[in-house]
Amino acid sequence: MGQGYDRVALVSAGSRGIGAATVARLAADGWNVSFSYSRDGQSAVEAEKAASELGARVLAVQADVTEAAEVASWVRQAEDLGPVGALVSCAGISRDRPLAHLESADWRALTDTSLDGLFHLCRAVMPAMMSRSWGRIVAVSSVSAVYGPEGRAGVAGFTRALASQTARYGIQVNALVPAAVSAEETAIWPEGARAQLTEMIAVRRFASAAAVAGRVAFLLSDAAGDLTGTVLEVPGGIETLGRPHRGAHAVNVTVSDAARRAFLAERRAASVLRFDTLHSPHYDEHWGAISPSHAAFVARLAGLVRPGGTVLDAACGTGKYWPALLAAGLRVTGSDQSEGMLAQARRKHPGVPTRVLALQDLAGQNLRKQGLGERFDGLICVDALENVPPEDWPRVAAGLAGVLGAGAPGYVTVELPDGPLPPPADPRQVPGEVTDGGGYHYYPPRDRVRGWLEAAGFALTDQADADHYWHLLLARTMDR
Repeated sequence: MGQGYDRVALVSAGSRGIGAATVARLAADGWNVSFSYSRDGQSAVEAEKAASELGARVLAVQADVTEAAEVASWVRQAEDLGPVGALVSCAGISRDRPLAHLESADWRALTDTSLDGLFHLCRAVMPAMMSRSWGRIVAVSSVSAVYGPEGRAGVAGFTRALASQTARYGIQVNALVPAAVSAEETAIWPEGARAQLTEMIAVRRFASAAAVAGRVAFLLSDAAGDLTGTVLEVPGGIETLGRPHRGAHAVNVTVSDAARRAFLAERRAASVLRFDTLHSPHYDEHWGAISPSHAAFVARLAGLVRPGGTVLDAACGTGKYWPALLAAGLRVTGSDQSEGMLAQARRKHPGVPTRVLALQDLAGQNLRKQGLGERFDGLICVDALENVPPEDWPRVAAGLAGVLGAGAPGYVTVELPDGPLPPPADPRQVPGEVTDGGGYHYYPPRDRVRGWLEAAGFALTDQADADHYWHLLLARTMDR
């Protein structure tokens, strides 16, 4: 759908703080904006005036996000400005005290605003977004949403769950987790508490409202077109004892897009070089053994392919799984990004057609033009997806789905870490990435893998954890 002046962004709690900064930033970026406010009418007037002076059409509506009817009424009014393309949920309250000392009324207030409010907002905007196959939802939470016991602790989980459900409709859902922002937010804290939280932040400062608004603008932009189900920290690097933040898989947004792209290009080039020159001559000697679980799933895949059908081994390496497929009466085509590995495969199986082609380059390819023929009756992509960075996963999943005919089976593996991952060795890394020894591995969260595969048009038919891998049997469910 792209960015433009004909869409509307909704911002809850947009009269003050992060909400007001977000309204102003989105207005400056060309969005028409409707924001809600609870009680402070004067601040709402000022925020509306400031955004209007930036050239946007702006509508302020008094609405309580804990009331579904008021949210629905607000959304109907906002649609007079144009189609609602984005929702930014900033509404929330704080009760920063240990759970043991939290009153039941406090807990209800927290969940009513932070979770029920977010639910009401998302439910109100999603039907129109789904009908247009485009939408952006950003939940602005708090440090406590990831690290503490307050009611907003469910926002991160809500974000990831909703993202997995909406990706197929072109709707991206992400969360922002800023440290405390406003002076009034921290003024009530004891000096020791402020100092303690500051020490937990790698950059040793709280986020500014403008910085958070900038991250919101990024998540609504085309530059974030491959991010969904992500929790971003502003500023990044919050640390807690015994709480590695790799579990949240936050993206280090302090690194520029250019630096991140350069990092990934370096890793990919290094990987190809390692396999071409170091691994390929001795690969079968050191890594040629096939685990029992791999052998069992390859056999299951072979049994699902139509008799005499053709299977694409999309990251075939030296072709070590081909004998089992050929013995089952199937035909095989191999592709790999490493010419050195393919040379070993051709030496062993000269009759099998092969093509130098990276997983990232499968998407959008004309198969016949690439020398791969028509769509395939089956697919395996084994011992390879750990080399795919998170930015490329949606494209790779779409490419794998695109080579299959409707209903055709696939078998893929996702490597599992042996234990806690080491800290990032490069500031351009994101959590889940490992680059020790000059290589590259990415260990994605399972819910994101499921979301990527489902969005690409796969159904998960069976799975198992064995021999350090997550094994997935898939079926192609829809034609694109």
